Amino acid sequence: MISIPTIGTIKSKYTEKADPFEMKREESILILDEQFVEGLLGIEERMYLQVLFHFHKSNSYSLINEWYYRGERGVFACRTPNRPSTIGTTTVKLLKIEGNRLTVTGLDALDGTPLIDIKPWIAAQDQIVDADYQDEFFKDNPRASILQALKSNDKKRLLLDSGALHGHFCPGLAYGVIASVFGLERLAQRSGQTLDVFHRDGGLEELLAIIEINSCFADGIQYVSGATLGNNGLILKEYGKSAVTFTKRDGKGVRLLLKPEVKGILAEVAPEFNPLFEKVIVGQNRDEGLKAQYRAVAREAGFALLEIEPSSIFTCEEVDIAIPAYAPIRPSQICRICGESVMGGKMSKKDPTACRGCMNDDYDILDGSGIHKEIIG
Repeated sequence: MISIPTIGTIKSKYTEKADPFEMKREESILILDEQFVEGLLGIEERMYLQVLFHFHKSNSYSLINEWYYRGERGVFACRTPNRPSTIGTTTVKLLKIEGNRLTVTGLDALDGTPLIDIKPWIAAQDQIVDADYQDEFFKDNPRASILQALKSNDKKRLLLDSGALHGHFCPGLAYGVIASVFGLERLAQRSGQTLDVFHRDGGLEELLAIIEINSCFADGIQYVSGATLGNNGLILKEYGKSAVTFTKRDGKGVRLLLKPEVKGILAEVAPEFNPLFEKVIVGQNRDEGLKAQYRAVAREAGFALLEIEPSSIFTCEEVDIAIPAYAPIRPSQICRICGESVMGGKMSKKDPTACRGCMNDDYDILDGSGIHKEIIG
């Protein structure tokens, strides 16, 4: 039997097994035995560390386990603590050093866990650069990284990534991110489930987000929740309110509404934002210098809002609502006039063999002003 020496112990608020993502949010302390303290020389230069520890409360293992993201995996293909060799490893963020005590976040070890080793995380050695590996991982669950950030309450990561969808950073986008993290946590509590269940159906209309306004807010909702117009998980009820309801198909949801006093909070964290918003967005002054100034201030404001307690920004109440049926799938039809394919049920009411465009039908349109009817003729 191999004997592995330990170098200290881990102090944590958790004494029993809990959701690892919840555990990673909290601070833990690595307490080194005094004879190893000299080995910390230069560690303050490293922001991230790899911590190896002993699963001291694990006394059995299973070769097949339920993988956190989806499906079953062998013990060597997942991160279960129930392993033949009871060694755990986690990458953590170093917050501070006080003598032989290192305060970190990102650690999912229990209080009293024996500490085996500490190694620096070095991008050149540890970062995955194999695009093919990344591709295969995300093919299995394309929202895995979003789920991880959601469960870790990493609103900054979610806002950074949602900017790729929205095109810029602003308070509206930040509100959508904050509402999604806050609302999905509350929905999970109400349903007695964990957050990962909202991301396992692959966007098949099991999680619905009902928004009440078409604005920057909506893009934050779509990115974080995964409910979009394309997968029929996003529903717009145009009440003109910065509000969203998250629900599963049982109709037992939670509704979040932006508080009126948020404008005052925004003025505190970014005093320049509201005046610039009035000039560039409301007044449509598109001077290039002014736009650049607005983008910089809007970005600053958006990230600053992430530090505000969500309950100070949104009200959140439980609601019971009627849920629409799954989106119907009907055979496409070919317009007899233009020869183009048309989604079933979307042909002209004047002539069911022709499309609405060819028959000059009135139609509903969603643009920057909201939903309205486009009158032809």
